[in-house]
Amino acid sequence: MIRVSHQEWVRVCSQILSARGMPSDDAASMARLMVDSDAAGHESHGLWRLPQYIDDIERGLVNVSARPTIEEDRGAWVRIHGDHGFGHLVLAYARDLAISRARRFGVSAVAVRRSAFAGRLADFCEVASTENAMIVVVANDAGGGQAVAPHGGSEARLSTNPIAAGIPRVGAPLVIDMATSVVASGRLGEHGDRGEAVPEHWRTSAGALRPAGGPKGYALALIVEALAGGLTRAGTVRRDPGVEDQGALVIAFDLGDPTSAADFKEDVEGFLEWVLSSRPEHPDAPVLLPGQRATRTREERLRSGIPVTASTFDRIARLCDLYDVPAAQTMP
Repeated sequence: MIRVSHQEWVRVCSQILSARGMPSDDAASMARLMVDSDAAGHESHGLWRLPQYIDDIERGLVNVSARPTIEEDRGAWVRIHGDHGFGHLVLAYARDLAISRARRFGVSAVAVRRSAFAGRLADFCEVASTENAMIVVVANDAGGGQAVAPHGGSEARLSTNPIAAGIPRVGAPLVIDMATSVVASGRLGEHGDRGEAVPEHWRTSAGALRPAGGPKGYALALIVEALAGGLTRAGTVRRDPGVEDQGALVIAFDLGDPTSAADFKEDVEGFLEWVLSSRPEHPDAPVLLPGQRATRTREERLRSGIPVTASTFDRIARLCDLYDVPAAQTMP
């Protein structure tokens, strides 16, 4: 593994994206989200994907100058067209719009269609505490990206259909982010880069990913497909789905006045304390909250550097050569 500082990786990624035509502010925002994924230990959604993103630009699949537009506005319900931009930027816009409308109406939902892949959904939920809003995000691949088999099936019929949420607390929010498949599809390529075998229980006999938790993950995936693909008009799975986009639904709940928000956060702290008080089944493995390992990983990697495989480092180095960007300076 090769280590590079968080700041240095953000510089490299943003300069490569800018060199390929993305406005500098957008490039910096997207680069930070990508590197933050690696910092949290979710490499399959971070730097590993940069060559793929550049290839998508080259093939005309993504609009580097995209600006989302509102297609339907009913106050608490809004549908936006992502202008085929990178989802990292489109979903940030949708999230901010959802929070703004929730402040007016108490609750809001923003539907997103014609957006490219957005990376790690947790990143769009981490503002929950500072904005005094609970945020829920679900996403599909607009009918494409079929990599997951239904429970009991062997052939892929669904995408990984993730669910994420940010729940305000007194300090950092409780953030939950999970694919409804046993793992995110990018984990397969990431395992290949590290020369690791893919665990057999991840895939069916036909090579499709299995749903998380068998019938329960399958059921959740169907709900996500209806919300993120059907309700948004982004598109749902079918025999011939066409171009792969990403559909998403962002829901925000405003916590109300400062007293109401404080009461909610106190309630959350109380039930989390009780949950964590459960005696560990294994003494050396304490009960943790979702996302707690990612937080610890981020703290460590901000100190010691963001590790990538030699393969990922070399592929990004080739992009640096191609676009005349100074290569990443490694850490000792």
